[in-house]
Amino acid sequence: MAVPLLVPQAWAAGGAPRLKEVAAIDLPGEYDRASCQSAGSDGATALCTGAGDRDTGIFAVNVKDGSTVPIKTKGAALSEDGKYVYYVQGNLSEIDGYSSSDAGWDLMRMNVSTKDSSPMTYQVGDTWVYAAHGDSVFLYKNDANQDRMKTVDTGTGDVVAQTDMQSGAMPVFSPDYGRMYTMVITGDGSESLRTIEPKTGRTLATVPVTSDSGSLEGSSLSLSSITPDGKSLIVRVNDSVEGSAVYRMDVASGRLHALSDHAYAVTATYPLWNSPDGYALMMAADSGSPADGVPRAEFGDVASLDVVNLSDGKTISSIGMPAEFLDAVGGDSHGLAAALLSDGRYAVTARPANGALRLAVIDMTSGAVTTMDTSPGIDVTGVTTGAVSKDRGRLFVSVTDGGKAKLLVYDTGLGPSGSRALWIWGGVAVLGVAIAVTAVLVAVRRRGGRGALEGVTARPRPTAPSPVSPMSAGARPRPKFCGGCGAPVEPGSDVRFCTQCGRPLRI
Repeated sequence: MAVPLLVPQAWAAGGAPRLKEVAAIDLPGEYDRASCQSAGSDGATALCTGAGDRDTGIFAVNVKDGSTVPIKTKGAALSEDGKYVYYVQGNLSEIDGYSSSDAGWDLMRMNVSTKDSSPMTYQVGDTWVYAAHGDSVFLYKNDANQDRMKTVDTGTGDVVAQTDMQSGAMPVFSPDYGRMYTMVITGDGSESLRTIEPKTGRTLATVPVTSDSGSLEGSSLSLSSITPDGKSLIVRVNDSVEGSAVYRMDVASGRLHALSDHAYAVTATYPLWNSPDGYALMMAADSGSPADGVPRAEFGDVASLDVVNLSDGKTISSIGMPAEFLDAVGGDSHGLAAALLSDGRYAVTARPANGALRLAVIDMTSGAVTTMDTSPGIDVTGVTTGAVSKDRGRLFVSVTDGGKAKLLVYDTGLGPSGSRALWIWGGVAVLGVAIAVTAVLVAVRRRGGRGALEGVTARPRPTAPSPVSPMSAGARPRPKFCGGCGAPVEPGSDVRFCTQCGRPLRI
């Protein structure tokens, strides 16, 4: 039975989304998994990654003509209007792969339509584009000795700040990109939350992480995202014995709090889908509670699907678990992509079904489910991630078609002329992913150098790129997990993308 509570005013808007397939694009190469990282404002372009047993790659996709452009780089960002891709290009070495010197490494800008590339900033070193916002592009560098974040001014081309990250844990930016948060291991071996000003590289605060239930010994913390008010981080706690659970962390105090006030709220390896307006789609069990600290719930215990306000943990709506959703998560479906629409008013899932891709629209007030099978005639054997265009008119879903990666594109019916909004995870609108074969439900428990580089030449002000979705990993030297699906990363592996869901990894 549906239990709507404290329903947002936006839920009064009428009508469900109308989805229509408009394109199916093959990614070249030996890739059997793909991940759509971001899409341009009008849905004409997208940035994707491909992963396979032998290789990984990044592609700029032009939806209009179906063309794909491979980019030889570690990371990239798509501009908000989708016209340009920003990436770092360097000289290749036959001995160690990438050159380790700063010389020869340039921040590039590629026109997706013409395929032309040109340097925007010279000599940025062996880095990769991590994020971008407004007048700044953030470049990450990691090596055996030091992890650094470089901040590039997009107007002048200058590197205006270099930050020693102190650990291998990946950062999360505040909504206005005025703050950067990362996990660090202190002298006593415990983990602390570090707050940095990215435009200067200054450390503003370092506070120990605490929880209501006591010690976090043996756990590794990974930052995933931040709430729209900038007051709470969404954090995964990875435990080698108990698995993964997701919490809210107060950015000022470092205190961990349970995500939801629902008595039986649970999370899984990563079936938690967030929207940038601060709502989350969660599963709940019929036993256990955060207060009791029940460590696990089996798929058979899952009883409801909740929408939660992440800022305060209050449940907005709770409906009986739709069979379509549970089948996608717990069955042999090889993946699930999901999204929240209209401030949590609707949820959408995508999964393989009888050789096609099945889309389901779930009404989060009544529990009604509408399904449609798309892409008939192709062998859809897996679903990884998706994204939406900035104008909300295009939905991108990455699938596996007979062992080959493919990008499916849909018209949502929610474009600029529509009356409803489609909101997806993070500012870059990336859909959450849950890989069914690795998901283990875990009950939510209360546990608590500045200056320009020599040789830098200013370039004309480019269109500001939108950030690639944050990539999370556990702080060293503890076990590492994929920030998208929660799959463990093989120690010593040099793979740059998750072998399960295809998302970029920080090794």
